[in-house]
Amino acid sequence: MASFFASEARSYRGSDNCRGALIGRLANGMAVRQYDETLDMTPQQQAFVERFLATLDKPERRRASAIQVDFFCDNQTDTDECARLVDQGIKRASCDLMAAYEIEGRDKPAPGAFTLVVDWAQNPVCVIVTTQVEVAPFDQVSAEFAYREGEGDRSLAQWRETHRRYFERAASQLGISFSPQDLLLLEQFEKVYPR
Repeated sequence: MASFFASEARSYRGSDNCRGALIGRLANGMAVRQYDETLDMTPQQQAFVERFLATLDKPERRRASAIQVDFFCDNQTDTDECARLVDQGIKRASCDLMAAYEIEGRDKPAPGAFTLVVDWAQNPVCVIVTTQVEVAPFDQVSAEFAYREGEGDRSLAQWRETHRRYFERAASQLGISFSPQDLLLLEQFEKVYPR
């Protein structure tokens, strides 16, 4: 993947327990991520997380200190729109190819995990906590899950069309092909900060 990275790649990290993401832009504007445990958050992201942690009691703060930084989608328009939808509490679910976790060596989200959602410019938007994770083939994703994703008209038909295109691009970047039987990791979450 390193050959795809633009010169303005950025890095993020919250604490010693966090995942970081080295993010680059392809010539066509699509994002490419490579995870690295040793990367740091921007000062603006760190200040946002510190404000969030200050709202928690000590046991919650300890659990939340393993916060990761992430964004949705692979282009500026969709990333910024998804961040807005999450911040408004409309988007409460997301998914990714299981193969992406395996090929990229990423940790899978787990219930109770915190994520700092950022926009395309890497500005902090909000903090979410994962509430549920399940695995299902693309062609068996439910209408309820599509609705929770909160995008477009929230219908299963629209979800399938936009996500098929997205997963075809993502699979291509991973050097694999996509089929409707491919497994997805389905994550549900709730916004916890700011309230």
